[in-house]
Amino acid sequence: MAQTSPPRPPMAGWCQVATAAGDLTVVVENLSGIVLASGYRPVAVLAAEAGWRGPVEPLRATPLALARAFEAYNAGQVHALDQISVRVKSGAFARAVVGALRQVTGLVAYGELAGLAGYPGAARAVGTVCATNPVAVIVPCHRVVRADGSLGGYGYGLEIKRQLLEFEGALLPPA
Repeated sequence: MAQTSPPRPPMAGWCQVATAAGDLTVVVENLSGIVLASGYRPVAVLAAEAGWRGPVEPLRATPLALARAFEAYNAGQVHALDQISVRVKSGAFARAVVGALRQVTGLVAYGELAGLAGYPGAARAVGTVCATNPVAVIVPCHRVVRADGSLGGYGYGLEIKRQLLEFEGALLPPA
């Protein structure tokens, strides 16, 4: 009788890509190429926040689709990242908010985003989803502002949020 080895768990790899706010760490599932996490934190922290429990190894090269999307983004095509596949482990509400975020073409208030996601009146809950977004920049939670137009918060700090928005042309630099 032939012995079979146990199935190997899916592997993930990480790389860094340039953004207007510095190098963004991206965690990618090796088999599918789906982005599991991205942000301006150490890879182990990002993977854990995204719920990834397996090993994460440095990639020898940035996956081609990811590299091309960020090249286009950095060349000014800010919606080039919308085509990157992401996996967000969350409930139906958070998935609806993430889906709505990926459709945002400029600045949007928390309350407006709640309506776009199909949950009018859930602005605070939308804020929670944005604050725990495991795929920053790719899912553009940095484009969400307060109803009065002020920046509000951002998990990586307001300076990074401001840099991203200025780069995207959504926010004018301070006078």
